[in-house]
Amino acid sequence: MILFKCECGAPFPVPAEAAGQTGTCPACGKPCQAPAQSDPDCVLVYKSGWPETGQVITTDALSALVAQGELKAYDLIIHGDEWRPLGDIFEMPEVASVAADEGAGPEIAVNFAELPPIPGHVSLKKSRLRNAWKALVLWQQRQREVKHKPIWQRVCYYLLVLGVLVVGYYAGLGKIINYALGRPCYVIVFNPDDSNYQAKLGRETLPLIANAQVTFQDIYVAATKKGKLTISSEQAPDQIVYNIAVPLSPGLDVAVNPNGKIEFGVYDFRGMTDKSLDAKARQTLISDIVRLRPPIYSSIVLGRLKNMAEEHFQGKKTDPLFTSQQYNFNRMSLSRSVDYTERRKDKKEKPEVFRPTLVKLTPMSFQFKGSSVEYNPAQPEVITGQVFVNMRELNTYTKNKFTAFRPQAALTSADAKKTIADNKLVCGEAKGTAQLRISQNDKRLQLTFDRAIPATVSANGRQHQGNWSFIATLPRDKDQWSWKWTFAGAWNPPKPARGKPAPSKKLTVIIEQANKLTVTEK
Repeated sequence: MILFKCECGAPFPVPAEAAGQTGTCPACGKPCQAPAQSDPDCVLVYKSGWPETGQVITTDALSALVAQGELKAYDLIIHGDEWRPLGDIFEMPEVASVAADEGAGPEIAVNFAELPPIPGHVSLKKSRLRNAWKALVLWQQRQREVKHKPIWQRVCYYLLVLGVLVVGYYAGLGKIINYALGRPCYVIVFNPDDSNYQAKLGRETLPLIANAQVTFQDIYVAATKKGKLTISSEQAPDQIVYNIAVPLSPGLDVAVNPNGKIEFGVYDFRGMTDKSLDAKARQTLISDIVRLRPPIYSSIVLGRLKNMAEEHFQGKKTDPLFTSQQYNFNRMSLSRSVDYTERRKDKKEKPEVFRPTLVKLTPMSFQFKGSSVEYNPAQPEVITGQVFVNMRELNTYTKNKFTAFRPQAALTSADAKKTIADNKLVCGEAKGTAQLRISQNDKRLQLTFDRAIPATVSANGRQHQGNWSFIATLPRDKDQWSWKWTFAGAWNPPKPARGKPAPSKKLTVIIEQANKLTVTEK
């Protein structure tokens, strides 16, 4: 933790990770930058009644509080990254001894022999059976004196009280109880058509846009009942298109699929993040890319990612109604109200019983260890996979030292070697991380990196800072791969002491299949 003062003099703490970052002063509201080390004029002190994390004050304020007697020797202060008593760190003022009260009279001596004896407990009769018998006789005598009402009157009285409670519960008391317990009902309605509608549930009417969904929020009911949902034309509200009976229950989420027109997918995501891609297939694909060979293993890697995703897909559903008792709606766009979110913010969630996840059939992202895939079971021919790549895999190392950028080292043709020698081309080390994206559709299979690869390339003695990019494509109707590496960078000359600086240079390096190399500097 770093302790420092703002320009206004107000001290406050920030986490050690925030060093060098700019924040807002809680006292004056002005921006201030956190230093790398704590200000020696600031200390963190704790005393009874202050926050548990302590309070940051200046050393002058500390001295004043000690002088006023507000801080004692047993209060705590941070010293050497640990809490220590204040008296161990600072010299505390001595507490004046209490003067004896000279006006007090002598203590009265008590002679215990003269005191009367302490009265003991009243002795109880030892026979518990005799006491129990007497209690039973007294109870029977009292029962003879009491006139009991007939049983039918008592039954009617209990039924009347029970009826009043039931009527009151359903009349409004039940809604109040469920509101206090935070158990609202939510209904999400999907529009399967290309027309705009309006949905009405109870007294609330909401617009329902074409191919979209709308959520009825915070519906409080006393107990389970059927709600009438009507979906009518936006232009003619009297023209009802769908009429659906929706189950409403405290704490229940309901998804409405009119006439079962929309396909939903059921997924089991358990154990997904523990799976990883076959290391051999992944390494073979990376090796083909950096050694300028056709990346034929990309289809194998993509197929294995697809199989891993299909293991978590349990099937399609077209039911008209889905409830949270059957499925998990966490991945569904169910918008919650602000009141619901605020009330659940600090509430501990109870561990839920497993329920499969229900999602509208769209491209779904499956996150594995070191890889991911976006897959839609409704369109199995369209799939996009991503494989984590450390850019060090694009380089060659000898004795843990960088020796070559492997795509350049893979150039073996005489023309490529001549181009390297003529331009004095040296490709520097590639660093960082990226995701190798493998995308497939009905037209082509393509490989790219999701971000530019920063590197340095030297040409004719000038170091150009820039980025590498890679793309490989295989058309579906052909069996011939095309791929290339492209570097785009620039060289900015240093400013001379006199005269104009030399013009900057831009460098483009293209490495293609068949050992073809193109270098352009201008």
